[in-house]
Amino acid sequence: RHYFPPYYATPLLRTEVAEEHPEVVDALNELAPLLTDEVMRELNYKVDEERQDPEKVAHEFLASQNLLKK
Repeated sequence: RHYFPPYYATPLLRTEVAEEHPEVVDALNELAPLLTDEVMRELNYKVDEERQDPEKVAHEFLASQNLLKK
């Protein structure tokens, strides 16, 4: 029943980048709680099984969460 292992996504960011671009840290902190196991399974399925373009899948997810700049 535990076919799918938990998905522990961890963003890695160089200290220099975080210091020079704190907005990246803010964006990652906003995104992190949205990437649940269920969401990651769905996004991975679209890419791996449905052969959708990863960039398109990511864009659609970000748009659905109102995380894209206008």
